[in-house]
Amino acid sequence: MPTQAEAQSGDNTVRDIDVAKATSWRTGRIFLDDLSLADAISEMNRYSPVQITVDDPRLAQLHVNGMFRAGEQDAFVNALEQYFPISAERRGDHSIILTARR
Repeated sequence: MPTQAEAQSGDNTVRDIDVAKATSWRTGRIFLDDLSLADAISEMNRYSPVQITVDDPRLAQLHVNGMFRAGEQDAFVNALEQYFPISAERRGDHSIILTARR
């Protein structure tokens, strides 16, 4: 018997999903569930003209969880600086570079 509402049938897998997470984009929220920092940044960058980049490949492998408002790059970056050993450098109006905090 499948566990946690999973059922396998041939090549198809059926799973319960969190509907709030799946439809969060409609309300301007982005749920990051154990994503690498590189993937989390990619998701955040989709919704903003301010683009975040990572200067250190080791940082890109950190994992991020949380809920953020789409387009609110500063709030996202501030959370990263609080939680991880990361420093952010704003370059102009459209670029934020993340580096390892020294």
